[in-house]
Amino acid sequence: MSLGTAPFLRASHWLRRPVAVALASGCVALVLSGLAVLFTSSIREQALSHHHADLAMQATLLALYVRDVPAEERPAALRRFHGALGEHADTVLGLLDGQGHVIAQYPDRPPLQGLAAALADRDHAGTTRVDPGHLGDEVERLAAHAYMPVTAGAMAASGPPGMAVVAVPEIEVSGATRRDQLIVIAAAVALAVIIGILGGLLARKARAAQEAAEQLGRREVELRQLFDHATEGIYRSALNGRILRASPAMARMHGYDDESHMMALRDTDRRPWFIDPERARVFFETLLRDGVVRGFESEVCRRHTGERFWAMENAWLVRDAEGNPTFFEGTVQDVTERRTVETNLRRAQADAEQSSRTKSSFLANMSHELRTPLNAIIGFSEVLEAGIAGPLTPRQAEYVGDVLTSGRHLLEVINDILDLSKIEAGHLDLAEQHLDLEELLEDCTAMLQPLAARKGIAVVTPHQGDPTQAGPSLLADQHRLRQMLLNLLSNAIKFTDPGGRVTLGWHRRGDGGLSLAVSDTGQGMSAEEVEVALIPFRQVDAALSRRHEGTGLGLPLVKILVERHGGTLEIESVKDRGTCVTLNFPAWRSQPDKAA
Repeated sequence: MSLGTAPFLRASHWLRRPVAVALASGCVALVLSGLAVLFTSSIREQALSHHHADLAMQATLLALYVRDVPAEERPAALRRFHGALGEHADTVLGLLDGQGHVIAQYPDRPPLQGLAAALADRDHAGTTRVDPGHLGDEVERLAAHAYMPVTAGAMAASGPPGMAVVAVPEIEVSGATRRDQLIVIAAAVALAVIIGILGGLLARKARAAQEAAEQLGRREVELRQLFDHATEGIYRSALNGRILRASPAMARMHGYDDESHMMALRDTDRRPWFIDPERARVFFETLLRDGVVRGFESEVCRRHTGERFWAMENAWLVRDAEGNPTFFEGTVQDVTERRTVETNLRRAQADAEQSSRTKSSFLANMSHELRTPLNAIIGFSEVLEAGIAGPLTPRQAEYVGDVLTSGRHLLEVINDILDLSKIEAGHLDLAEQHLDLEELLEDCTAMLQPLAARKGIAVVTPHQGDPTQAGPSLLADQHRLRQMLLNLLSNAIKFTDPGGRVTLGWHRRGDGGLSLAVSDTGQGMSAEEVEVALIPFRQVDAALSRRHEGTGLGLPLVKILVERHGGTLEIESVKDRGTCVTLNFPAWRSQPDKAA
């Protein structure tokens, strides 16, 4: 938790319980309201006492005023006296007899009638009639019993006997006092409720603020942990490049022990960050123009040790409220190892490409150097075998036949190697044309028929000679397609025992494409052996390689050539039962059958 939030949380600890706050607020409000009631009652009692004194003075003066006034003129005298009261004009003046009957009053208002009713109730209860000389005191006692602030003055002895002069306030002061007290209490209760509600809301807000502060503190701790344990360097820098903050990884990247060590020496170690000043210029121009720099790789310098290394930097510009740049922040990753690996890979690739070019150049030169004498050997052997130069003895004919066979085999090996090198170098071009498939299949079987006949193997073409099964036209390179079929047929004859059968045919697939298949009843292969057979210069079995001639380039070349035609190669083989190799060509290379 940050130091800035701790005092607030300690000060608001008591606000964590909204119910307690509400009850405490209500109690405080009730105490204040009670004090207000007591204070109001005291003031009202003092005011009432002064008012009673005023009423007594009025009654005394009125008694003197009406003492010598005849009975029939006394109502008019009350009216004149009332008009002379001025600011006390809210007083009701009256004359009552010993039974409490109102003889005369002015003005005619309810307060005096309430006093008369109280006197009448006294008589009905059998109360002894009061001495006329003390009638004023009895009136005051009854008025107080009736909760009416009445002050009476006794009449002079020379006046009519058994009468009292009464002055009654038009507003019932004591009743008003109680109402005021009730109003104050009600207001105090309402104030207590309002204070309680406000206290509860305040407590809730304080609790929410506390939770927000705690969450902020947790996030601060989490961010600090991320900052301290990040493997990449994290920094904040002034626009002039002076480091303001640095993570531990960033400090170590510059050769310092920690951030404090770096801050202490940042003005002493003035080595530039970028080795190349041009990279520094590009970095700051991009940052000020775009506000962000991503994946910026440069050779940089550790400011404390001066060691060079490669770094990838991401940075972003921070602006103030007016949009002015204030500083920038970023991350730095040491990519020296990756750069070294990439450099080595590029060097290895360059070496490999150079080796490939050297090999291609060697093979191109060797193709001429080998083919020229080899063609001469083959040509002269064919002349001798044909007897053009004269007849040969049986032993000589045998030797010439061996030389011719070996020369042709060596020429095939050289051609396969050259073809593979061309394909690897990307120099193999296809001379495509529409071919008569039936005619091409017939030529291929005819070329290998003598070899199959010597081994006692039958070569079958199911569609040959059937006019209803005339072959379609295929768009392909004639030389490469013949090369593929001859490779497959020669392999089938090579690995099929005498008495076996080799089949060459075609069929149209459901998607409209065309497939050519070569199958045999030979030795077959397992799934693992099929994978080995597709690797250049690899053969399935060393024993077979000794029994049969070959370089292990036949199937790999066929696979590459059919894929260059946009097709695929499929091999289905069962050990000791035979193999079927299928060349699948896309539909756009095949035209409708000629019979159609």
